[in-house]
Amino acid sequence: MTTRIWSDSAQEISDDALVTRAEGMTFLGRPAMDDRSLDLLATISRDILAAPQARAMPQYMALGYWLRPASLKRVKAEFEASSSNDDVVMAPRGVALHLPPTNVDTIFVYSWAVSVLAGNCNIVRLPKSVAPGTEWLIGLIAAAIDRSGESDR
Repeated sequence: MTTRIWSDSAQEISDDALVTRAEGMTFLGRPAMDDRSLDLLATISRDILAAPQARAMPQYMALGYWLRPASLKRVKAEFEASSSNDDVVMAPRGVALHLPPTNVDTIFVYSWAVSVLAGNCNIVRLPKSVAPGTEWLIGLIAAAIDRSGESDR
């Protein structure tokens, strides 16, 4: 059996190769709300909001606005306020596996983005066939991840 993965372009690899790649994921011990994670999500936001395809799809525009630096600044402030208790230690869990439902074509990005902000490495399993708009979004995100050097996470 093969699995389709996205990086700069979609490719198929064997399931064994996928397991090997997942086992080799580098966990860099990134702290929650790290500037590199915020920068990556800001880049994705800019790419979405600048794309003509996104203007025709309200769910993509909403996602682009949610990922804006101003929006994530509020998320970061709420996170910092909730973690100010000395009895609480905020730490990433390691590798997060996302199994999003197929009925909302952007939901996987929200769960992935929150996990990235938490400092985790991530694996997102998507269905074999996705809508053309979702495939465009996946490609946009994969390209931003590759440009940022974050594809090992």
